[in-house]
Amino acid sequence: MPINPGFKQAVIYGSVHTEISITWFDGGGSGHTITAASVVSESLTIDNAICDGTEFKFGGCIASALELDISSEHDLTDRYITVSCTQTATMPLYPGTNVFPGANIFPGGVSYSQSFYLFSGVVYSCKLSKNRLTRHLVAYDFFYSKGMENCIGVYSGLFSGGTVTLGDLRAAIITAYNFTEAQTVTLPADSFPIHQLPDDITELTVNDALRMIGEFNGVFLRLNGHGDIEYISIGGSSTPEVYTYYIDAEAEDYTVSGFDSIDTHSVGIYGFYPDAPQDDVYDLYNDLVTTGYVATVTEPGDQFAPAWNAVRDGIYPNCNISAHTPFTLNAETRLWVQPGDRLQFDLIWYAPNGQGVVSKRTRTVTGIMLSRRIKGIQAMTDEIRSLEN
Repeated sequence: MPINPGFKQAVIYGSVHTEISITWFDGGGSGHTITAASVVSESLTIDNAICDGTEFKFGGCIASALELDISSEHDLTDRYITVSCTQTATMPLYPGTNVFPGANIFPGGVSYSQSFYLFSGVVYSCKLSKNRLTRHLVAYDFFYSKGMENCIGVYSGLFSGGTVTLGDLRAAIITAYNFTEAQTVTLPADSFPIHQLPDDITELTVNDALRMIGEFNGVFLRLNGHGDIEYISIGGSSTPEVYTYYIDAEAEDYTVSGFDSIDTHSVGIYGFYPDAPQDDVYDLYNDLVTTGYVATVTEPGDQFAPAWNAVRDGIYPNCNISAHTPFTLNAETRLWVQPGDRLQFDLIWYAPNGQGVVSKRTRTVTGIMLSRRIKGIQAMTDEIRSLEN
């Protein structure tokens, strides 16, 4: 849903009221709503990420987690839930220039409302607290449950004849495990052929398969608040979300240049793309493509394998990330900002010059949101993190 620009401005500069709603579903598929009256104030925590390790790696498929305290009468263990909120942001209206200066006037404000889905998933724990008045709810999205299942049967079942591609495998997994997609897309490596795995490989989890498909396309896969798979590309440059006010921030003293080439040695295709300069290389190591891959392996300097020629031009722009700075940022939550978005803020400090005169210093930081932790409800804040290549 498009975000009203007035709502954005009101969230940043005005006041915000958040109403949270939890819907849980019974065995017959009927939905039941728990309102804010049954939710312990400020107990909400949501973690989601597209890359949360120490090394930058495409693919994603990282399960989102939710923790929340609710009234003791609601035991939601093993229930599928959705968590949504409606934010009402009010921007003050100021008197016009024709009002007498200093007049004691309270002009009111203009309000905007926007609804967001924050989480969809399964409750794995809903334990009573020591005072037995509340329950601590812990839930994870479907990358936690469905993602751990063994899809080797789905994989092997594709090889009844003819060429099988990464796109075929992606479609088969999504259908077999009842995933839904936020958007129907053709990924650049959908046409890349894959081959039957050796007989001694008996396990391939859904998450591993989807993660390797995503990596080979230079994208991240995540489940959004509706529970739909999103394909997120952060290649190239985009207009950043600017944070003028924040709670706390830290950034490295260097800028990462991004990737200027892809190393394809470990997928059986010798050489880099493009041929130069190869200073910051993404190592496209991918077991799904490498294991059992039957193709003519070219020697260094020779033409790439034909299958690679068909997709390399589409993959490279996704991997060609523009310059960014690793950072952490704590700020008031902007729910329209999502993992994969570019953010910008100024670091501000005061330091003396050579003559001992203390002056204000600033440094503009631009980076990519790779993980976030949303905390609270009325005082909703974001702990945002990026990392280096």
